[in-house]
Amino acid sequence: MANLSNVQPGNWLIYIPENQYCTFVSQDGDVLVEMYNGQRSCSSGDLTFIRASGDVFSVCKFTMEGPNLIRKFGTIELIITYYNDIPYLSADNTAPLQVAHIHTLQNGYKILTGEFLKPNIYGIHLPD
Repeated sequence: MANLSNVQPGNWLIYIPENQYCTFVSQDGDVLVEMYNGQRSCSSGDLTFIRASGDVFSVCKFTMEGPNLIRKFGTIELIITYYNDIPYLSADNTAPLQVAHIHTLQNGYKILTGEFLKPNIYGIHLPD
């Protein structure tokens, strides 16, 4: 069961009954998500978070530079650094934001750049 308190419209999640990626649309009692075959109403118990991985960061246009993953956004350099196997996102001396799941990467990206990150992760295999 996903705690949706920090989930924003456009965040990527997994729809558990079909083991499919989906995007969060809204929540007003039931949760509305969008999948490759249209919108679906479900409960938060039908959803879980997608772990961020090297594949995800690559699809989001981060490239490996030494021990870190880097992405430029205008004059901002976004950096993903691992501490104790957990990825953190920072930019321009900001406090690192934990981005262990795709929705937290999307939300952190928006905080740091003002833009919403819209990755297309359909080509990435679901975690086992």
